[in-house]
Amino acid sequence: EILLTLAGPYAAWILAEEMHVSAVLACVAGGLYVRQHFSTVVGPRSRIQSKAVWDLVVFVLNAMIFVLLGMQFTALLEATSLAALPALLAPGLVISAVCVVVRVLWVPIATWIPRWFSPSLARRDPPPEPRAVALVAWTSMRGIVSLATALALPLTLANGAPFPFRQELLYVTMSVILFTLVVQGCTLAPLIRRFHFAPETHHAQEERFARIEALRRASDALEDAAAEGAASADDVSWLRAELRDRLAAQQDPARALARHRLRERMREAERRMLVRLRNEGAISDEVLRELEQELDLDAMRLTTAAPHAH
Repeated sequence: EILLTLAGPYAAWILAEEMHVSAVLACVAGGLYVRQHFSTVVGPRSRIQSKAVWDLVVFVLNAMIFVLLGMQFTALLEATSLAALPALLAPGLVISAVCVVVRVLWVPIATWIPRWFSPSLARRDPPPEPRAVALVAWTSMRGIVSLATALALPLTLANGAPFPFRQELLYVTMSVILFTLVVQGCTLAPLIRRFHFAPETHHAQEERFARIEALRRASDALEDAAAEGAASADDVSWLRAELRDRLAAQQDPARALARHRLRERMREAERRMLVRLRNEGAISDEVLRELEQELDLDAMRLTTAAPHAH
């Protein structure tokens, strides 16, 4: 299952090449499609392991992309005379300015106009404050996708002739990447400090709402199973108590924090005991790793469920 997620971009690329459409955009669309359905087609272990694999892949690819960017830019500079350099960099600076201006104009339009014409959208997703819109409009950084698109240009045409203006397009792309990442990137920190943003709470509220609704649906499923006689009364009673505790924890953050700290103490005691058993030769290192993984997953779940714990 993890291999399929890794092979998916290649399949999308090959299919797009055969259809003579953008292979880069096909990879992006394929990734969006896979992520949309990933939660329903694979099991929990695959989801946990695939996240670890993709975190590593993304880290390595990000590092490789910027190494490649430096190597390509160095090669281009060596192949270009100093006199021709201003003429090659000038279009890049102009297009960089165009990218910034277009995003600064487009983001407010795309944010507010749909909400003006759709009251239901405005109620469901209220428009953000102007400062937030301005910040998002300014963060028009370019990087991996832009470079991948430029490097995907073929070296030659079908008749064997060099691809026209390929070097110029690479210069433009790299100029845009460097300008947006370095110039705009260096302005983000002072801009954010100047805006004096209030702490973000929408995500936490949305997460709490989702947890409560999911717990309520789980409670309905438990009652359905009890009504059908698919579970013993003791099991149903035990699970009801667990659901009540989890729901109460979401509705009472202080109680959730206290329980979270208590569980941390219990979990650390379990871990120390497992290490002691391994050191004494009572259990193997493999058993220690398996049980320790269970404790780590439990710690991750409870840390996520208690966002105010730290």
